[in-house]
Amino acid sequence: MGIALRWREEPFDCEFTGASGEGTLWVYSGGQLVWQEPVRTAAAAQVRAQEVKALLLSPRAKHA
Repeated sequence: MGIALRWREEPFDCEFTGASGEGTLWVYSGGQLVWQEPVRTAAAAQVRAQEVKALLLSPRAKHA
């Protein structure tokens, strides 16, 4: 059995899907996928989503 969790890290929509110590973090902006990576737990996904948010919103990322 698996789990799916959704939450908002403004301005991004985030989702974790997974089961038994493995899963995937999905990050969307305006309904479009902007980031995806494997994570082990829902808690790790939430922490990583905050890191990804900071990365994507950094001035350096906007110019890349």
